[in-house]
Amino acid sequence: MGVLDSFRMDGKKGFITGAGQGIGKTLADAFAQVGAEFAVVDINEQNAKAVAEELRQKYGSRIIAVQCDVSKPESVDAMIAQVEAAYGTVDFAINNAGIVNFYPLEEVSLENWMKVINVNLVGVMLCAQAAARVMIRQKKGGTITNMASMSARIINIPQTTSSYCTSKAGVAQLTKSMAVEWAKYGIRVNCVSPGYISNELNDNFSDSTKKWIEATPQKRMGKAEELCGAYLFLASDASSYATGSELVIDGGYTLV
Repeated sequence: MGVLDSFRMDGKKGFITGAGQGIGKTLADAFAQVGAEFAVVDINEQNAKAVAEELRQKYGSRIIAVQCDVSKPESVDAMIAQVEAAYGTVDFAINNAGIVNFYPLEEVSLENWMKVINVNLVGVMLCAQAAARVMIRQKKGGTITNMASMSARIINIPQTTSSYCTSKAGVAQLTKSMAVEWAKYGIRVNCVSPGYISNELNDNFSDSTKKWIEATPQKRMGKAEELCGAYLFLASDASSYATGSELVIDGGYTLV
């Protein structure tokens, strides 16, 4: 197999959570480009359907939309059942869904703190577990790629995001645990830790955004498209000897 061929995902089936918008939508486009067939999974069913339809029109791919709240076991069970019914298998899982809120730690309620933990950490566990169960039962392995963050390594300022940093540190460590436990089944589990990525919420160059840019050696924010190569590498045969790895894509932010 040639180097470029090893990045192809032809015949691979799976799902991408949080794919109705943002980074997840960008990843979905990239995976469709390399031949994958998958479910666009999102809590917002309308967004999921719109993205799936757009990708079908662009690439002629067999892509479906599935509504799912990743923090609820029964919703995840229903999602994986739909994916398996549509494709007969699960070869890869991209656990991208996530949220953030901003509360000073001394003021945040347990309810608001747990909302982030339940989506970002518990949601990753539930979706990875559901995918792994199919992979184990079918005895052909697979790949699971989780969305962590540079916030697993640093504390973001000036925003107050204790729940987010905690959840992402948990994802990074959970990824390693999954990698070790599931290696015997041929399942590889890795994560990507992005830095500040440009999106609709922070592109107004607020004072906070200017501080982030100034603190990054490249003096700019990243683009969602700049994460696609990392995800394709980890989900494809190009990374066949990588498991338990964390790829930090942050423009050098955590180096200084």
